[in-house]
Amino acid sequence: FGMVMIVNKRLLMDLEKQEEKFFKAFHSSPYAVTLTRLSDGEIFEVNDGFVNMMGYSHGEVLGKSTADLNIWCHEGDRARVVHELSRDGKIQAMELPFRKKSGEILTGLYSAEIIAIDNEKSILASINDISKRKRAEEALKESENRVNLLINSTAEAIYGIDLQGNCTFANPSCLKMLGYADMDQLLGKNMHHLIHHSYPDGHPMQMEDCKIYQAFRNRRQMHVDDEVLWRADGQSFPAEYWSYPQVVDGVVCGAVVTFIDITDRKKAEENL
Repeated sequence: FGMVMIVNKRLLMDLEKQEEKFFKAFHSSPYAVTLTRLSDGEIFEVNDGFVNMMGYSHGEVLGKSTADLNIWCHEGDRARVVHELSRDGKIQAMELPFRKKSGEILTGLYSAEIIAIDNEKSILASINDISKRKRAEEALKESENRVNLLINSTAEAIYGIDLQGNCTFANPSCLKMLGYADMDQLLGKNMHHLIHHSYPDGHPMQMEDCKIYQAFRNRRQMHVDDEVLWRADGQSFPAEYWSYPQVVDGVVCGAVVTFIDITDRKKAEENL
């Protein structure tokens, strides 16, 4: 009897420790954490993260269902969650919209699993609010779309190079001006070898002497108002170009180059 009592006492102490760990993890989580009944979605516990995120007090949610609070933005979202939980037992980082008490919509990463509490299936779930990140991603995407539209619609030729002088991108005007049919003919190719054969006076140009590559060596913009460039068909033309160092996280990783064909300007100068 004494041995049974000792074992039971140890088991109770272990259980209390586990409950204490669960309680601390539950209430200290920065995410919104809920315990709901699987059958009808009734909420019987939420943490402070839920209160802060969703705007409800503990008293406003306990005993209510998620449907009563209108937390799910789309009518079928909870049914979808219950279906996946019943099939797989857990959900990891499902992106869903949720409605706050104020009516504001947030985007959350929803993770959940089924656990048994008092022999009843319940859902332990957490919501990580990623609304700010989503807005930042959307703003970045919009900005990228504007930049791409500008690059692809401008009449100026634009291309990028890495530190070895290999082409990383080129806009349609660059392909047209240099006489190439598609991007594959330039990507990964050394632009110096393709278009910088010589100085205006005909002397051969070394890659290290080209001001385009000096842009990322000197970490500043370089400008050349009269240089000979070469097209795919072997014809040369005078060009004015600008080279800008491309910096990522403080490290120079290449350059962006833009140039224009100044043949007409040169002819006009000669005529004048």
